[in-house]
Amino acid sequence: MSDQQDPELQRAKQAAADADRALDAATRGCTFADEVSSVADRQVKLAEVGAELTRARSRGWVWGPDLADTHARLLAAAPGLVDQLRRESGDATQRVRGRIEACRARLSRTPVSSANRSDLEAIEEEAEAVKATVEQEAQRLDALAKPFVEPFDRLKKDVGEAHEHLDRFDEARFQLAPGEHPFVTGECAWQDAPGGVVNGFLYLTDKRIRFEQKETIKTKKFLFFTASSEDKHECLIDEPIGNIAASDDSTKGLVFKDQLVTIQWQNTRLKKSVFDINSGESAKLWDTWIEELRSGQIAHRMAGGVAVPAPDHGMPVDAPTRCTACDANLDAPVRGMTVLVCRYCGQRHDLRFA
Repeated sequence: MSDQQDPELQRAKQAAADADRALDAATRGCTFADEVSSVADRQVKLAEVGAELTRARSRGWVWGPDLADTHARLLAAAPGLVDQLRRESGDATQRVRGRIEACRARLSRTPVSSANRSDLEAIEEEAEAVKATVEQEAQRLDALAKPFVEPFDRLKKDVGEAHEHLDRFDEARFQLAPGEHPFVTGECAWQDAPGGVVNGFLYLTDKRIRFEQKETIKTKKFLFFTASSEDKHECLIDEPIGNIAASDDSTKGLVFKDQLVTIQWQNTRLKKSVFDINSGESAKLWDTWIEELRSGQIAHRMAGGVAVPAPDHGMPVDAPTRCTACDANLDAPVRGMTVLVCRYCGQRHDLRFA
């Protein structure tokens, strides 16, 4: 009978190969280097994240009440946790290395033959058990690192996103009013814009909502190629938060769901606007942000050390009731409004905020 026709020999070969693979995996994992470096590498980066947080604050980022406390807590915890992981990973290595070496030696001195099939299967079972032990030790060390790794990753993400939002505000064509704090931005498509869908960015501050078109429009085509194009970059919506009557979120599509935010307007030429959010956040989160701004309940998102806004934050104070030019009655201002314009003569009246 040939080797290929001997089922006992084939089972013996398979057991030897599987045992070898399991022992290789256990050998690679038993140093637990990844588990230690998961904290040690992040400890090194804490200074950089702290510097970026300070830079974001200097650029006017007032959001994230827990960012500084999280950074301080991670700085304090990192040295002790790294020492603990190194100590416990070393102990774990000592516990499993002897088993790996013994199993490897047993495999090396056992010939692969039909007669040794049961011995090789027993070696394979032991090798798999050693591999499982290494994986369990790695999971235990990961559990020790998790209370540090997850807050660090979240802090780094939040600080990075802060600069991304601030960069977009810097690149925008509009200017923020004095005392107006940039909040969030999102790439989106204004679905029901006059003239058709317009791509750009939605901007929220503590006082206003804006949409700015930012896209390249094909102006001429030759066969299947673009012969010429034009960059469109202009602010198409710039409204005080108080002009939002309501907002709602929804999804559309079976597999790839469009994240739709619908805004109902008041006191403006706009009646309704639908935005398809393309920047990763859910429509539900955008709706939450808008409703908190609209209702003045945004204080819980502001950082410590920043003047916490009262519920009337963003509401003009001591607003004039009569036009200084024609003496006509003026409309009542809404949250986020910076200028009150007389509907009769067009006279502009600057407003102050609470």
